[in-house]
Amino acid sequence: MSSQGRIFQGRFHTLFVSALILFIAMVTASCGEGGGAAGTTAVDAIILKADPGSVCETLLTGEIYTRTPTNLSCNKGSDRYTAYLDGSKSTSSTGQALSYAWSFVSKPTGSNAALIGANTANPNFVPDKAGPYAVQLVVSDSGVSSPRAVALVMALDQATLNSTSLATRSYIFHGGLSSNCNQCHNATLPTLQSMSSAHLATSNLCQSCHSPAGFSVKSFVDHLEVFGSCSSCHD
Repeated sequence: MSSQGRIFQGRFHTLFVSALILFIAMVTASCGEGGGAAGTTAVDAIILKADPGSVCETLLTGEIYTRTPTNLSCNKGSDRYTAYLDGSKSTSSTGQALSYAWSFVSKPTGSNAALIGANTANPNFVPDKAGPYAVQLVVSDSGVSSPRAVALVMALDQATLNSTSLATRSYIFHGGLSSNCNQCHNATLPTLQSMSSAHLATSNLCQSCHSPAGFSVKSFVDHLEVFGSCSSCHD
């Protein structure tokens, strides 16, 4: 074979080997992608929303009242001395059944009230002290949990309902309204008190610190809703 023939044969062999290597690489990559797709399931993000129901107002067992409201609203509960909570409007983007976890955020000083059915959609408890009770709800689905939502319960005593003093006769019934105070108490409704510009930096979960008994801060401050460093208040 001439030298030119040998050069041509060498070049052809080189091109053939290069093409074969490229083909094998493409086939291998394709198989790898196919195997990965078959073994992987894309899971959409689960969107959860906890809904703790409306504001609940109750009477106190053993309290003597000169008169009582004809209608107290507490999530359609039948006993005016029991706080009924309703998380049934909570949702998940999967449409599957939810798991419920209720717990007290705060109670009036000295209260021993205990939740009954804390892992159901509709728990209840009997208030034993007058004042606001804040109860949080977290719902879960497939191992994913929602941000908490806070329900507000007001246990009303004689002094709150039937005060003879004009200075303290200021309670406004909120039963049946949303527990999310910010839905009404915001800058878009100037006739209602809302968060001032001088307010401490917090979330809009107003009911974790405030109640219909007055917009002044309760004895309990829910620090989970406060932003910034501790020294901004504790200095």
